[in-house]
Amino acid sequence: MHNEKREASSNRTTALCLLIFGVFTVLIFRLFFLQILNQERYRLLSDKNRIYTSFSTPPRGIIYDRNGVAIAVSVFKYQAVIELLQYKASKSSWGQIKDSLHLAADLALQDIINAQIKKVGPSNAVVIKDNLNRDDILHTAILSSYIPGISANKQVTRYYPQAENFCHIIGYVTAPKTEDINNDASLNILGSTIGKAGLEQVKDYKLRGEMGVKQYEINAYRRFVRIIDKQKPSIGRNLHTTIDAQLQAEVRKIMGDVRRGAAIVIDVQNGDILAMVSVPTFDPNIFVQGMTTEQWKQLCAAADNPLINRAISGVYAPGSTFKMVVALAALKSGIIDKNTTFSCPGFCEVGTRRFHCWKWRTVGHGALNICQAIAQSCDVFFYRIAEKLGPHKILEAARELGIGAKTAIPLPAEKSGFLPVASPQWKKQYLGQALNLSIGQGQLLMTPIQMAVMIASLATGKLVVPRLIVSNKGHSDEKQSAKLPFRKDHLQLVQQGMRLAVNSAYGTARRAGGSDVEIAGKTGSTQVVAITKEERIRGKIGERPYHLKDHAMFVGFSPVDTPRFAVVVVVEHGESGGRVAAPLARDIISAAQRVCRYTRPKKGQKAEF
Repeated sequence: MHNEKREASSNRTTALCLLIFGVFTVLIFRLFFLQILNQERYRLLSDKNRIYTSFSTPPRGIIYDRNGVAIAVSVFKYQAVIELLQYKASKSSWGQIKDSLHLAADLALQDIINAQIKKVGPSNAVVIKDNLNRDDILHTAILSSYIPGISANKQVTRYYPQAENFCHIIGYVTAPKTEDINNDASLNILGSTIGKAGLEQVKDYKLRGEMGVKQYEINAYRRFVRIIDKQKPSIGRNLHTTIDAQLQAEVRKIMGDVRRGAAIVIDVQNGDILAMVSVPTFDPNIFVQGMTTEQWKQLCAAADNPLINRAISGVYAPGSTFKMVVALAALKSGIIDKNTTFSCPGFCEVGTRRFHCWKWRTVGHGALNICQAIAQSCDVFFYRIAEKLGPHKILEAARELGIGAKTAIPLPAEKSGFLPVASPQWKKQYLGQALNLSIGQGQLLMTPIQMAVMIASLATGKLVVPRLIVSNKGHSDEKQSAKLPFRKDHLQLVQQGMRLAVNSAYGTARRAGGSDVEIAGKTGSTQVVAITKEERIRGKIGERPYHLKDHAMFVGFSPVDTPRFAVVVVVEHGESGGRVAAPLARDIISAAQRVCRYTRPKKGQKAEF
């Protein structure tokens, strides 16, 4: 009996020991799992409960013109912010906040939180009022003394002092959207912005700088105990452009009556863009301040599309401004020389089709050589070239002048235009296409910046590369300009034709004359719709609605003997290059000569600037 009891007691003891051993084994394994295998995970969770991190946005880098004038700056504003971890929501506290900051009586905090989540995603800091005035800041400070979590935060914002003058060059910044944050998590911070157009977009990362970071230790009641770590925000890098702010303002003023169009002034010696204006304009500050969805839709739906930078994104048939390219192609191939003449009776017949000169109302231009044909913009002269030359050589000359390719100017949304590919059928079946090409019509399309490159290159004999940004060394980034594959005397013949176009009584660009320094140039009036048979019978074109009128263009350079400035003016539906675009170009070149301090050289001397 005693043996049985001892055996039962021994079994119970053994079972208890095994149970205790098992429990300790489980505890040890659990401790090993928590302390060793998942140490890092639980340490991070502990730190997350113990440490609160806040971020501060840095000022974006300043954008300057070529003379150090600030055209995009960072300024400070104050926002009333609630830190949700610190704030204890109640009807009483929220009512006091609304009364003190004059918020809408029916506004709920959750509505503000939901709206912010929709814009930028979840965040601990919620802006309840933006752009605080002095009274708002004082009231917020008083509220913070007895309502934990509310404060007036100093925030950096972008400001454009010459807003509409530079809107298409600089672009604008906005609060990041969800897709922006998905691409760059560092943007998921209250007050962060992202460049959305112009240089602000292209150089966004450099302009943005680096966020500041503060880490606080907090207790179990979510109260701040002490600052653990602090890193100041790093200001973004500054950006210097080649634009002259004074000239930019004057060019925009000169273009003030133009409904839609663009104007560019380029330094032909180094490719620096001195002015680039697209009209209509817009105020980029409205994007920084924040706009409603309805405001954005109205801006996008505007008939004249103010958001488009027509200087680089507008594509147009170049019209007669392309005739210099055709002339160089013909001279290079040897089918004409300086003495070659063609007679213009006002039209050219190819098979059963008649191609008219712009002077179709009269008997035409008569016999002309190449310089006279450029000066008077005789279509028939260039039709005859196309008949003999075909399209291939013309297109080859165009490519050598950069036509049909992007200029790589550092702005988004630049278009390449369109340079058609000549097929063998052009010469036989589709000669009409070659004839249209010879006067810059048909499939050919160019942007104003391509026209600026073309005319600057014709003035210098080198393929000019446009530049918009100045390097950190204080000069525009150097790019080697390739010499054009055209003889100097051929270039001089084309330049002489452009000189006569402005400075002779019969020149189509004579309204560009009258400046202190002589200008060489060429007009263009490109058709949007063809002249009808009825209009030709009447001998005149009737009044057309705006959208059916010809585009008006002028390209030129000055001074003629020592070129410095190249100018391009495009007026959409301006009707006449000679009557509308040429006077604008004259005034723009006069402004460039004055603003850039051009000194007319004495005989035998070089120009000074």
